[in-house]
Amino acid sequence: MIKGYLTTKQASEAYGLSDAHIRRLLEYGKVRGEKVGRDWVIRPSAMDRYMYNRSKPGPKRRRRNTP
Repeated sequence: MIKGYLTTKQASEAYGLSDAHIRRLLEYGKVRGEKVGRDWVIRPSAMDRYMYNRSKPGPKRRRRNTP
């Protein structure tokens, strides 16, 4: 593909997410990428940023109401 970019299939193998999930992230703008024809390509730095900042599974921490 294009040097310095990953396809959605390569990104799914490298980051342990499904190909469909990565395509949804791109379509919803959660990860920046480029559309080349009908395929998406992603910079590894964009995936790294998403993986670092994504919400973790499980119960969410409650916020305290402070007056």
